[in-house]
Amino acid sequence: MLPANSDFFQGTDAIRTFWQDAIGTGLKDITLQAIEVETHGDTAIEVGLYTIVGSDGSVADKGKYIIIWKNEASQ
Repeated sequence: MLPANSDFFQGTDAIRTFWQDAIGTGLKDITLQAIEVETHGDTAIEVGLYTIVGSDGSVADKGKYIIIWKNEASQ
């Protein structure tokens, strides 16, 4: 995970902690909208848009994201 203005986070526990902390600061909701998904063997690449909503219902942030999915069960 590569959040803006921060170091990157790697691994399930680190990413979970990042989002728990974000929710603790008042973030209420995040919406992901996949724009494109492309597969390459046991890997898929997802590109999309995100919107984060604050506790007052206003948009706290929006931008682009990329996720690289890997099917580890196929190895």
